[in-house]
Amino acid sequence: WGSKSDFFDMLATRFLRARLNVGALVHSTPITVSMNRASSNVMLNSARSFATSRPFFHNSPITWKSLGFAVIFGAGTVWAYDYLQKQKETRTSYVAESIGKPLIGGAFTLVDNKGNIKTDADFHGNYTLLYFGFCFCPDICPSEMVKMSKVVEILEKNADIGPIVTPLFISVDPRRDTVAQIDHYIKEFHPRMVGLTGTPDQVKDVAKSFRVYASVGPAVQEDNDYLVDHSIIIYFLDKEGNVVDFFGRAFTAEEIAAKMTKTILKMERDNFYAKLKENKGKANK
Repeated sequence: WGSKSDFFDMLATRFLRARLNVGALVHSTPITVSMNRASSNVMLNSARSFATSRPFFHNSPITWKSLGFAVIFGAGTVWAYDYLQKQKETRTSYVAESIGKPLIGGAFTLVDNKGNIKTDADFHGNYTLLYFGFCFCPDICPSEMVKMSKVVEILEKNADIGPIVTPLFISVDPRRDTVAQIDHYIKEFHPRMVGLTGTPDQVKDVAKSFRVYASVGPAVQEDNDYLVDHSIIIYFLDKEGNVVDFFGRAFTAEEIAAKMTKTILKMERDNFYAKLKENKGKANK
């Protein structure tokens, strides 16, 4: 129907086209139905017009019984319309909330590229770009790491954002990616990049929490050379460590930076007004 007003206009039009002789209706007990004021006025004025021009139900198949049924049916339809609209709004809100807060990510404890124990909380307070890979990756990991570094550089040059995004690398190959190996590897990309590794179980747990697939291929025994098949995703985390968005290989650095810029500016603005409202509330107490 488009809108409630359109629905009521349709009802009024159908009643008028029926050309009911409702002479006694204006003198009977009024029946209250929740409907649009403008549409109900049109119906009432038309009824009065018919009442003065023709006798009640003269040569008409319409009876009080059929008229009552029509009124009840109309009221039921109006109620159903309101109910379905509210249900639709509830479902839309639920879907939006489900999409906006995906069940990805979580707490972790690992070791950084300097040998220090780090938890997820250590990265709270800044936005984070996170990539899972391994140091011995021949092509895909380096290209994605370069792309991630370029995104951070673009955001750093934005006067409205600056250096508030931390590039983070987590190894999915703890067997070979030692602390020293990771420290050497990430220097090729961005000076503020942090690399993390841990025990096989720790790495497995954090990969699982971010829905990252990682599978070690067959090793060449003489030099322990093998590849790790893994998900190729760059995750965007907010200041509380929640996943806000993620980007696959198809996204360019410029596209990622553009999306992040829009999101960060909105979050910073919302956070500013939230704190302003909170301080105002404390001042009024």
